[in-house]
Amino acid sequence: MKPLIFYLFALQLLFALVSFAGEPRPPVTEPTASSTKASPRMHPAIEPLNSVRQNAFYTHTPVDANATCGNCHDSAYIQKHNIHQQNGANVNCFDCHVSDVNAWSNAELDIYGRLSSERTGIHRANNTVCSKCHGVVAPFGLAVPDDYESRVINDDGSFSYDLTRFTGVFFSGVFFSKSQLNLKNKNDLNFPADVHAQRMLRCADCHHSANNPAKAERKKSQQRHLRKDPRSMSLSSYLHRPDHRLEAPQCSNCHLPTEAHDFLPYKERHLEVLDCQACHVAKVYGPLVSAIDETVVTRDGAPVVEYAASISGGNLNAKLNPGISPALIPYLSENGKVRVGSFNLVAHWYWEDTATGKKIPNSVIRKFFLGPNGEYTAVAITLFDKDKNGKLSNSELMIGTEKQHTVILKWLTQQGYAAPRRVAVVDAYKIAHGISEMGGVVRECETCHGQDGRLSQNISITARLPFQSSIAAGARMSSLRQGSLKTDDTVRWVRDGQHNDYYVFGYTRAAWSDLLGLLLFGASFLGILFHGGYRFYSRKKRVSSHGPMKRVYMYSLYERIWHWLMASSVIVLLTTGLKIHFPMNLSFVSFPTAVTLHNITAVILVINAALSLFFHLASAAIVQFIPEKKGLLQALIAQVEYYTRGIFLGHKHPAEKTPDKKLNPLQQLTYLGLLNVLFPLQVLTGLAIWLNSKWPQLLEPLGGLSVIGPVHNLGSWMFLTFLVVHLYLTTTGHTIVSNISAMINGYDDIDAETVEGGNK
Repeated sequence: MKPLIFYLFALQLLFALVSFAGEPRPPVTEPTASSTKASPRMHPAIEPLNSVRQNAFYTHTPVDANATCGNCHDSAYIQKHNIHQQNGANVNCFDCHVSDVNAWSNAELDIYGRLSSERTGIHRANNTVCSKCHGVVAPFGLAVPDDYESRVINDDGSFSYDLTRFTGVFFSGVFFSKSQLNLKNKNDLNFPADVHAQRMLRCADCHHSANNPAKAERKKSQQRHLRKDPRSMSLSSYLHRPDHRLEAPQCSNCHLPTEAHDFLPYKERHLEVLDCQACHVAKVYGPLVSAIDETVVTRDGAPVVEYAASISGGNLNAKLNPGISPALIPYLSENGKVRVGSFNLVAHWYWEDTATGKKIPNSVIRKFFLGPNGEYTAVAITLFDKDKNGKLSNSELMIGTEKQHTVILKWLTQQGYAAPRRVAVVDAYKIAHGISEMGGVVRECETCHGQDGRLSQNISITARLPFQSSIAAGARMSSLRQGSLKTDDTVRWVRDGQHNDYYVFGYTRAAWSDLLGLLLFGASFLGILFHGGYRFYSRKKRVSSHGPMKRVYMYSLYERIWHWLMASSVIVLLTTGLKIHFPMNLSFVSFPTAVTLHNITAVILVINAALSLFFHLASAAIVQFIPEKKGLLQALIAQVEYYTRGIFLGHKHPAEKTPDKKLNPLQQLTYLGLLNVLFPLQVLTGLAIWLNSKWPQLLEPLGGLSVIGPVHNLGSWMFLTFLVVHLYLTTTGHTIVSNISAMINGYDDIDAETVEGGNK
């Protein structure tokens, strides 16, 4: 029996395999974010209703979206809580959730006058739906649409392709190197237009309904008496009243940025101040708009549009596009903190009806410029045809004279607009999409940490300046900081040079700190040149005044190790500090490496100083740094007289050093100031800079980095001055290299009489 069962099972398996192999298979296609749809069988059949809630097909009246969907959903609530309606876009349920309402057929009604969900084509909002009004969504072939320039304004007055048009980004997983765009260095752009699209995310994955129980993290209470409701909204309640004030998510909603970016010095501080897009949108490659003039009309019936990077005109896919680095501008975020984000600034001109405060539609302006056949009217040609060739180019289409302005103004009045006027405004569009993976990310710190970086560059918007158009800042510009709009000869955003909101090393400058430090260093350096030059000039006239020399053991091994470790630490700190302060001018090391080396060396310097202090206290050698009060003034005068006169005449040093007294009075005072004032100041300000990256609120009472940074910078100039002067003074021994040699091998040659006097 068992063998029979086994054979029957094997035979059945064989038939199944043959059937599977012979069954035709559908072609394999790569799934995309935009192709994802909810199953239409999930939605019940609906009755198409008109505005008075009658069957639209039975009464032969238009189907009304609010009435049709209102049988199950709270249409009034949805319209009130609809971000599209709040932004002035006339969007209803059908626009986003029905493929084609015009395809509904009376013949497909069931006996109850309803249409099945398969016939209505009801689906959840997908990327293709969003692309109808917003940016270019390209799951496969990435290219600029053919109607990109002709379909600038939608019927409701909103701008088409606004995401791509105003921020230059595409929502596509296609690599730029594989796109149909003509990009500069295209083969090197081996990263997708948007990494989220490549990962097959949908627009609704981030911009979901605010009260979607499957998405929303914040549970909004349905009970007024509850401050916090631990219960989540039920699915039925959500379907009845979905909140269409779509979320505007932050990157941190999904990502943990602190778990990455280990290469970044002070990453917590960077992440606190910088938007992710500041680095993750290095360049945008869409046709980025810089100006839109709706006061005139092109042959296509569209307003005149100017694009950044001079890519306007012709086929936008064929124009060479070098890519645009978005402007980095500080702005006041919703939580009241100043952050740095990526923006595109756009100048906009349009006609407005002052009586109603509404923009005069483009269709009205089109009637003045274009006749029924689509050709320019005789009045338009007479007004704007400067070269008298019977045609109007985009450069000619600008209201540049009082006559042009007056004629159009009078015509608009005749059309029924009692008080028309031209409006000129510049607005800021925040770049939030187009996120790149590693290949397209800014990793060069000098992009911001430099005098010529993106934070310091003025932003040229457009050279287009129509007649008597006083340009104002739009509502979106109100949050921008550290700059202002200028319209004297061109329209541009000019940085004001104020750094009250943050301190960026290599970019922020305190003039007093650099000026004072440079004057101190320059005066010392000139003094060295003069002093050394005169020593060289008078060398043959000098007569040595010292007697027989005796070789003595001057510096112990620890003293030499301490000295050279301190000296090398100071040199590394000064060198890396110069890189941090002038990142664009020095390229011997990268900016992050310079910061890391600076911090590590600072720790080594402090430990070395602490061990040295312990050694000098334990061995009582600390007394060598303390000058004797008795006869101090006379000793200082003698030392100064020696350096300013006696050294040129070959006089004997007034304070010949010995193993028990290695420093002259002038050196003792210098080291007291260095070790008790300048060194602690540098250590404390350096520590404060490090603490600011972790806990910036601790330094706010002191003025933050805006005060601490310049003080630390001045201390660096003083250390550099000391180092140069110290190196020069080492050449003033019995020979030019005797002091350096003694600090290397420990032995020095000193006057025999001094040694004998010291032994008595």
